[in-house]
Amino acid sequence: MHWLIDSWRIHLPTPAANLLLSLVAVVCGGIIGVEREQQEKPAGLRTLILVCLGSTLFTIASLIFNTSSGDSGRVAAQIVTGIGFLGAGAILHGRSTVSGMTTAASIWVVAAIGVLAGTGYAVPALGASLLVRILFVATARYETHLINRGIDAARIIERVGADNIFIHLDTYHMHIEEESFASGFEAAAPFLGYVHVSEANRGVPGRGMLNWAACMKAIADIGYQGPITLESMNHVDVDIAGGLAVWRPVAEDPRDVIEVGLPFLREEAKKAGLTLG
Repeated sequence: MHWLIDSWRIHLPTPAANLLLSLVAVVCGGIIGVEREQQEKPAGLRTLILVCLGSTLFTIASLIFNTSSGDSGRVAAQIVTGIGFLGAGAILHGRSTVSGMTTAASIWVVAAIGVLAGTGYAVPALGASLLVRILFVATARYETHLINRGIDAARIIERVGADNIFIHLDTYHMHIEEESFASGFEAAAPFLGYVHVSEANRGVPGRGMLNWAACMKAIADIGYQGPITLESMNHVDVDIAGGLAVWRPVAEDPRDVIEVGLPFLREEAKKAGLTLG
């Protein structure tokens, strides 16, 4: 029972303890890193294993170098500082968005777990890793799928009650989530402010399974007069492609998205009584 709550350094000789704690750090980083890798996050399996192992090794070194006149806590403090810079580098600031916060936080907490393992508390470190893994898994659904349909977004806006929120609908996602374009656009109509038109295969409009006649009619029926933008993944940066799980070109000739797809959309809109720019 003492192995569960005590530092392993109390019960094991120093060389064996250092080796086992380093292996525990690898396992701890892997427990969290596997989930991050599955979610296509920048800080994945290898990164988090290395962060956890590195923090453990620095902690072990601080204990080795410790003397009566030294302070082993200084090394831990420098780990916090170093990880702070590493985490800050994972945060990207856009014009109106900030991304990478969870990645930075995962690096931070994995480093803390590595320090915990390095001090000898292997079981608590493993427990903390499992807890972080559970948190990631449990909250993933609510981070990515809280609002799936137009009616979901409309209900949230009604509950918030703010007048500076609008709904952005995307025909690619509507094709997956909505019962019909008519029901989706009708539910979102009071708050609709922006529409992405995208083919069901994210490629050239008219060369997929999306029912464009029904889509354009639904937009016309609600009297929508806001911006309508063509969205296609004809050219995607490698890093973005990984996050979106786009593994193939969506069009043999990327120019077809504009040269073929845009005239097709204008014609479908015209049939429904809409005019696209």
